[in-house]
Amino acid sequence: MEQQLIDHKDSIGKIYSITAGLEQRMPDEVIFYAVEMLGKLMKTKDVALYNVVSKDYARIFSASSQKARSLGNSIRYREMTDIYDALKEQKVYINKKMDEQYPLMARGIYEGEEVQMIVMMWGLSWEKMTLGQANFLTVVSYLIQNAVLRAQRYMQALERYSQNSRILEPEAFESLVQAYMKAKLKNLVECVLIKVDVQNSEYQKTDEQMSGYMRDSDYMGMLPDGNLYVLLTNTTREGAVIVQDRFEKNGYKTEYVEMMSVCHRE
Repeated sequence: MEQQLIDHKDSIGKIYSITAGLEQRMPDEVIFYAVEMLGKLMKTKDVALYNVVSKDYARIFSASSQKARSLGNSIRYREMTDIYDALKEQKVYINKKMDEQYPLMARGIYEGEEVQMIVMMWGLSWEKMTLGQANFLTVVSYLIQNAVLRAQRYMQALERYSQNSRILEPEAFESLVQAYMKAKLKNLVECVLIKVDVQNSEYQKTDEQMSGYMRDSDYMGMLPDGNLYVLLTNTTREGAVIVQDRFEKNGYKTEYVEMMSVCHRE
């Protein structure tokens, strides 16, 4: 009977057996893998996970498709009134009006009363947009909440900077690059790594000059080869050209590099 409960489609036992797998993942993989898991459980290929950065804004962390990235890298979710009201009451938002500007379903991941992340979904069939499915998403969100929040704090803890700058130490930066590289291989994130042609003695000056031209979600750091790199998250190679032009205008040459060529894969 216990095995039947676990194997039954969409049963609590089945959900738990899948979500419990997050606990066995490396912390820097959990948030990316959570997107994949949510898609599997909710039977959609279009899932996005946004980090809440303030009471107004959220920034995309990971997404499973172009459709899931359709709102853009940064959203002012407070202006998305229906979604905001649902998040504030810790409820699931269901797009009953089928408004194309909104996801079909959304739910927050909370720490106490504060929303920390927002799950957004598209590609759901009409028969799936029910109260029962909303309750299903609530259960799944609760089950992954602790693992996801712990992973989020781990990612933040990796941000060990060198000499009061935005430049990450090699060990911390390599861990971040590896996490993003693995997620990119699964098409869960868009990111670009560029190498900055500058002498070690000029790193501090480079940081002072260039930090203001980078987003909060981008990272500058050193890798074990001793060179300085910039990891541009949720950016394509075409989008990276804008950042490279800014470096160029300030006297720094840059080049695009393949992540696998500079990181040691496990």
